[in-house]
Amino acid sequence: EIKFHEHYPDQSPEIAIVDSVNVDDRSAFESDIKTICEDNLGMPVIFTLASHLSEQLSIQSETRLTRQREA
Repeated sequence: EIKFHEHYPDQSPEIAIVDSVNVDDRSAFESDIKTICEDNLGMPVIFTLASHLSEQLSIQSETRLTRQREA
């Protein structure tokens, strides 16, 4: 869930992970989101966040599949 403030992108949006069923480490994702928002303050950040989170979910998915194959 993303909520934009009146002063976005000079103020970070509020971002909450609503459904984390397939997220192995929710706290790591939340930390990544916070860091990316802070590093990009003053610039639009949504595409950067989406790209990063998509990549991290792909890595988790591949890791999960590898573990299942090895079991």
